[in-house]
Amino acid sequence: MESNAIVSWGFRVLTEIDLASPVMLVAVDVHLVDGNYELFRCFHALPSAKNYLGEEVAAVRGVTHAIRGLVQDGATHIGIATNRGLKSFRNELWPSYRTGTNAPQELLAQFSLLEEALTAWGQTLASR
Repeated sequence: MESNAIVSWGFRVLTEIDLASPVMLVAVDVHLVDGNYELFRCFHALPSAKNYLGEEVAAVRGVTHAIRGLVQDGATHIGIATNRGLKSFRNELWPSYRTGTNAPQELLAQFSLLEEALTAWGQTLASR
């Protein structure tokens, strides 16, 4: 996890697999990643990068690179959570909470691109 600097909540679990009698324990390395946080972090930390259409993609590249690092480090299960558009009690306390009014368009455009990339890669994505 140190090599790719992604913030995730990971834990190792020993699970019993029944393969006809002898008890066999297998370690699984599970990570839950806050996709919104990682996208914001990468957007503000990485230099600009554009795809062939001229769209900003640096943050998506950063997040997918970090997820790839988790896989290379042995993660057996990865879930990425995004909550774009989710309403909560915070919206009543702060009317501009998560409205996107202060976020750069180059960042907002990358949310759907990240979800599309992670889904195409076969990663588990939980979003609302």
